[in-house]
Amino acid sequence: MPKVIGTLRPGLMVSLALLIGITLFNVACGDEAPAVPAATTAPAAPAATAAPAAPAATATTAAPRATAAPAPTKAPATGGEFKIKKLRFAMPSPALESNRTWAGGWNYISQHDVFAETLLRGDPATAKTGPLLAESWEATNEFKTWSFKLREDVPFQFGYGEFTAQDVLHTMNLLKRDDSLATMLESAWSQVTIEIVDDHNIKFHFENPYLAGLRLFSRHAGDLIIMSDAQFKAKGLEGTFDQIQTAGTGPYQLTERKLGESLTYERVPEGHYFYDVDFEEFEFVWAAESVTRMAMLLAGEVQVAQIERHLQPEAEARGMRVIQGTQDVAQTLYYFGGMYGMGDKLWYGPGNYGAEGDVEKFPDIYTPGLPLENINVRKALNKAVDRDAINEEIYLGRASTNYVHAFHPLNEGWNPEWVEKWDEMYGYDPEAAKAILAAEGYTADNPLKIKAIAAVVPGTPEQPEVLEAMGAMWAEIGVEMSMVRLDVGQWVARIREHSLNNTILPMRNLPIRLTQEGVRNQFSNTGFAWAYPHPVLQENLDNCMEKSADLEVRDKCARNIGDIIYNNYGQIPGHLSTSDLTVDPEFIAGYVFTGMTSAGVSHFYNIKGVKK
Repeated sequence: MPKVIGTLRPGLMVSLALLIGITLFNVACGDEAPAVPAATTAPAAPAATAAPAAPAATATTAAPRATAAPAPTKAPATGGEFKIKKLRFAMPSPALESNRTWAGGWNYISQHDVFAETLLRGDPATAKTGPLLAESWEATNEFKTWSFKLREDVPFQFGYGEFTAQDVLHTMNLLKRDDSLATMLESAWSQVTIEIVDDHNIKFHFENPYLAGLRLFSRHAGDLIIMSDAQFKAKGLEGTFDQIQTAGTGPYQLTERKLGESLTYERVPEGHYFYDVDFEEFEFVWAAESVTRMAMLLAGEVQVAQIERHLQPEAEARGMRVIQGTQDVAQTLYYFGGMYGMGDKLWYGPGNYGAEGDVEKFPDIYTPGLPLENINVRKALNKAVDRDAINEEIYLGRASTNYVHAFHPLNEGWNPEWVEKWDEMYGYDPEAAKAILAAEGYTADNPLKIKAIAAVVPGTPEQPEVLEAMGAMWAEIGVEMSMVRLDVGQWVARIREHSLNNTILPMRNLPIRLTQEGVRNQFSNTGFAWAYPHPVLQENLDNCMEKSADLEVRDKCARNIGDIIYNNYGQIPGHLSTSDLTVDPEFIAGYVFTGMTSAGVSHFYNIKGVKK
């Protein structure tokens, strides 16, 4: 395999070690941590890729609850043909069923990962970024220019010719369409121009330094999931993306979609240039409820399923096997949604919905003085949550503390004071929480009333159950919470409508991700969620995280952002955990995958079958 070439400006050499640690953990919702291009003095000299960063420290796990002894599983057979030709995979219903990759949406990427590819790939076992459609790359000009050498002789499915630089440009143009909802990376793609050097060499020019480039060009909702320019020119938008046979370059090709039911692929007849997959067909089966997915698995209707942890012991007792993702990919949190104002003062920033003319479109978002805009209310709600009990009862003791959304001990901006101050600020103390609310005028005669939306966010099927548990804990201090269950598509629509005033929202994130997109989308006035917009946070984001390549400056600004969120109780931190899938070992020999991320699951080529 070709080695990666990386170049850095000499002025950045001093901070190379820090850079490697940062960028290894600068991943987006859809994939693993990529390695940074290593520094070299001669561009032609291949450099070794950085070693993967150490995993996050986790709390000692408690013993799982007692269950019946698991039934012995059959040892995988060897030799001969595979036991099954068609692999069936049960997942929650997706936010959007479409081939339009630019439309965004969580667990949406799973549909494309099977049949289409990005320029780079992430190894789920090592966390290193490696070549895929691009053979090699380098970052120059203070990370403003990213250059790629593209692989030759890669065919598109259904006879649409070979992959070239023109297909990369075509895909970028799709992401920049007026109807694009690729919100997660809007701020990144908006500043990019593409230079086609020749058919197999291409450059991306950013207006500002972009240190997380390797993450950007690997898996993510809204990334460059390469589609055929030739197909688009021949069939048009509807003929290309609203039909079954959308052409990608992956090991499977899309053959059938049953809306609300399933999605089917078949192995490409000519074989794949990179991956050798075990199954002739691959099928997603959509099922909203975790108990339904488990029933399908136990009945032999599917071979892989995402189910909640509290169901896993029973599944294991029935002969199933739980496979854990290789990385801490589930960082759960709960937003104080719809905080479009700051206390008694509304903050109107450039690009937000406070612009003149939008008040009539979103009349409800400008109401000042909502309960969740009160820092003491947010503090009380945090101190009334018994996170240890939730970990033991719902996560079976397998989770650890999540301190600040998007931050991690090995990430830029990490502040050890958050751990030191945790018990004082966020520790479980229902009596103190009740006293705080009483001081704000919320009593038995005037209870605090809030709303909550429960949705199964991919990779964290426990979140509706966690919200129910938090609602019960809040009831003990006199808080009245009303909760509605929505599927992910409905929930995302509510977020984009900016109709979530005074509402608790579930969310998850990669704990090893801190990028400008991650902060912008959840806490910025220009993001799509608007959980806690703050002018100082925005200043650090706009003038530092997006414009500076100085690693010390970036680290300081990132810490400022984390401090603002932490000290102002800008969220309800949940837990940090791996993500699991449950498989039938009679048919599945193994599966090395990153974990269920907010963009879905990936690395399907790694699912290994059992032979007859």
